[in-house]
Amino acid sequence: MNWQQFVELYVPLIATGLLLLIGLTRLRYQASSSANSWGWALAMIFMPWLAVPVYLLLGSRKIAARRRSKRPLQFAAHTPDACRPCSRLDRLIQAYQLPAASTGNQVKFYSSEHGGLDALLKLLAAATRQIDVSVYILRADATGQRIVELLTAKAKAGIRVRVLVDGAGSWLLSNRALRRLRQHGGEFAVFHPMLLSLLTGRGGLRNHRKLVVIDQQSAWTGGANLAQEYFSRLLKQKPWRDLVAVVHGPAVAELARIFEADWFYATGKTTSDQQAANPDIAEPDITKPGHAVIQVLPSGPDVPDEPLLDAVLTALYNAERSITVLTPYFVPDDSVLFALESALRRGVQVRLVLPRRSDNPLVDAARKPALAQLLKLGLNLRAIHGRMMHAKALIVDEQLAMIGSVNWDYRSFFINYELSLLCHDRASVNDLQRWFDDTCAEAQPWPELKPLGPLTASLLHLIKPLL
Repeated sequence: MNWQQFVELYVPLIATGLLLLIGLTRLRYQASSSANSWGWALAMIFMPWLAVPVYLLLGSRKIAARRRSKRPLQFAAHTPDACRPCSRLDRLIQAYQLPAASTGNQVKFYSSEHGGLDALLKLLAAATRQIDVSVYILRADATGQRIVELLTAKAKAGIRVRVLVDGAGSWLLSNRALRRLRQHGGEFAVFHPMLLSLLTGRGGLRNHRKLVVIDQQSAWTGGANLAQEYFSRLLKQKPWRDLVAVVHGPAVAELARIFEADWFYATGKTTSDQQAANPDIAEPDITKPGHAVIQVLPSGPDVPDEPLLDAVLTALYNAERSITVLTPYFVPDDSVLFALESALRRGVQVRLVLPRRSDNPLVDAARKPALAQLLKLGLNLRAIHGRMMHAKALIVDEQLAMIGSVNWDYRSFFINYELSLLCHDRASVNDLQRWFDDTCAEAQPWPELKPLGPLTASLLHLIKPLL
């Protein structure tokens, strides 16, 4: 064998081996589910030159976050008298050093196209000191421009305005759309700019949180982005249906801390920096306007371990009578799927509402194996026809409810920065149940599932961690 034959034969093998070693080593130190890790590992073994680069660009999670020094979220300590654990789930979440459930809140639920936008505009118009906006998608369409114009007017009036968008979700947003906001003193930042995040291996770490905090006393949050399709008709398409909540009370302080942490990560600036430059900014007057018991549950690379997954599994395993899940995308990992199967075997009524066709055909195909398993056990599967249902909600036994930005898929449970609200009081849960009954009245029984071919099913199983 001459030198040329040696190079042609062994160099590709050595290069492939080194590439595989790099990918598997990185995978070894990532915090993720076993199913997620096995999916990536198999993809790397069988398609190393495709899977390893994709993983290095998109798959990194908590290690990458630490390398960029995004500090873990920190919350104020709660005194026993101010907030006593109201349930096992509350105690579980507190064990992750996350906020306890707080009493004295007020929460109201809106459909995005029926009051959701009006509620946001009313809050923005009433702001007197500070407006903080964090959103995955801010689009330069009619809705986005309307919001930016109002924010610009507020900044011009001397109110502090900060806007934080995700680099992937809002990558088409031009600087021109925000130039006037900046000219009048508003601040704008991008969380993980797209090109930079791809070059540094953080392309998959997206800030999927949706949060607007007004004067640190009121908050608007849920699943809706600031784009026209969520609030009004777009061409011949019906508006997407989404769920948002307006919150007043002590829980807003916890939401404000999440925004501050994300803003500091993206800009290096804190509120104390701004207050030093402008001492006229007043401290918020936190009042207790209601009786709702609300718990703020952030999740993602800036939160140790997996509190979101733990909370969902605990709620599912503790269910005694009913479970209702509303989500646009349903590609659960094995632990969530097993918990739902266990609930069905115990005789719990499990109702799952999905859009018949979402905006992601690949996800629609990938959900079929899980749906087929659950249908065999008696799942009540309902379909929303003719529109995209983007709302996310979980209701358990009419005693617990969860809403927010979390989809029931791998990205939301294991990769994205997400934000959820847990409602522990029966009145808030009943309000959400009424919203659900009114909004999903059009849901119909799911048509017969067409099975996937074995090759298609295997391929979709391998790429589920990317969905």
